[in-house]
Amino acid sequence: MEIVSHPEYAQTIFVIIEWINDCSYKAIYDTSKMELDEFQEFVKANGGIVTEFISFDTNCSDIKSTLTVGGKADIIESKICIE
Repeated sequence: MEIVSHPEYAQTIFVIIEWINDCSYKAIYDTSKMELDEFQEFVKANGGIVTEFISFDTNCSDIKSTLTVGGKADIIESKICIE
């Protein structure tokens, strides 16, 4: 389980993490711990968001996050880094 708490959010967000393999996981909002907003309900209804770690270097990792809706994949590519 992942817990996201940030001053920009009006609530703490709870996410269930299901690892697919060593470099990919699916994230689904946890309805037992929080009430979902419209977007969170949409994501949950479509099976969650799959995130893949594409490449790694010393401090950063390139990632690809995919939400599949009606057979069409919406993909966001980004980078996460440790400071």
